[in-house]
Amino acid sequence: MVFEYILKKNGIDPKSDLTIDQSIDFGLTAAAFTSNDADYTVEFEPFATSLEKNGDGYVVASLGVDSGYVPTRPTA
Repeated sequence: MVFEYILKKNGIDPKSDLTIDQSIDFGLTAAAFTSNDADYTVEFEPFATSLEKNGDGYVVASLGVDSGYVPTRPTA
């Protein structure tokens, strides 16, 4: 949801301007990216840094920085 919010904030319609594949298991997105199935991927650390270190990609933006404050529910 944060990724789609950032896209919309920048004038990109996530439904018509691109395809977001959400069928990839969490934790396997970096592997899907390196298999050339995608041009971009959303990664958490340490996967983002390992993509750069391996020469498989590079970080172009931080969702945390670009989204700004995102409220969450308190955990019990």
